[in-house]
Amino acid sequence: SMLTICAWIKPSAVQGVSDSIIACGGQGTYTTNNYWFAINNTNNRLIFFPRTPEAQIFSNNNGFALDMWVFASAVIDAVGVTFYSNAQKWGSSACAIGTDNTTGLRIGRRVDAATNHLKAIVPEVFLCNYALTPQEIQNYYLATRWRYQ
Repeated sequence: SMLTICAWIKPSAVQGVSDSIIACGGQGTYTTNNYWFAINNTNNRLIFFPRTPEAQIFSNNNGFALDMWVFASAVIDAVGVTFYSNAQKWGSSACAIGTDNTTGLRIGRRVDAATNHLKAIVPEVFLCNYALTPQEIQNYYLATRWRYQ
């Protein structure tokens, strides 16, 4: 499965272990192909958390500052996940990830918890069922960043 998640966010705090930018999956379950894209409270790094296989995949770089706009992206393809912050590659990890679940899509919170709500402004989210290239991530960032300067 392939997936690209892009979101303009302005986080004001990271409260939980992983405050979700976007999450997908059945409510209250850990079923196949549940996942979330989030900010981790360790250095405000980006994280992609697939439920099958259960693994936390972190961006390599330290996180971004709070109270500032950031264009956060995750590209999931047959090889694994690649993270971008403001269209700059923030690391990648090889893994097998299922993302073909369309149940329970949520913005700003995980589907399996009453906690880990994202404390941020999220005016724009872009999802597509294919892997954007680095140039396409850059183009989207350049076309939209004027709104958040």
